[in-house]
Amino acid sequence: MFTALRFLLSPARLRFMRAYGRGAALEMRGRLNQFASRSGRRFVGALLDANLEFLAHAFSPGGALAAYRSRLTAQSTRACLNSILIYSVNLFARGEMAQDGSELVTLLGRVLGMSREAVMLRRDALRKAPRSEEWMLYTWLLKDLGEAAPKFDSALEQAFGYQYLSYIGQYKSILEKNVPGGE
Repeated sequence: MFTALRFLLSPARLRFMRAYGRGAALEMRGRLNQFASRSGRRFVGALLDANLEFLAHAFSPGGALAAYRSRLTAQSTRACLNSILIYSVNLFARGEMAQDGSELVTLLGRVLGMSREAVMLRRDALRKAPRSEEWMLYTWLLKDLGEAAPKFDSALEQAFGYQYLSYIGQYKSILEKNVPGGE
């Protein structure tokens, strides 16, 4: 608990949120409020908040993406948030995301400012990933930062996957209660 509170108040997190995170979150939250049902707002909003906090942590000095902090811009942060939202929605609402006609796919496209087809292509890439879905997310994040896709590294894959899944796991009970179409 002390570690979480210390990070919440850390200068690195506050700088990230002020410089990059808040703008991206406000833009997406505006579209979310415009297009989503109440349960959709709770589900995607919780993921938006959780993923924004994860990105702040990942770009902090001890985070999985710390080496790429200099590549951060408002635009790259939005792109990273888009990628991580597609991954995390697929993680928690896999059944709903698997349906091409899903309202969640449409909502995600509207919130992210992408076409339904682009969301479905990303979803399908996750399902057919030759490595783990977490490695696919990691490569997406690096591409969003303007980096080349890295060569596969099983230790890096495991470390990044563990860091992300541990972080997002804190929100599991909240998210599972609010999965659209999961009633």
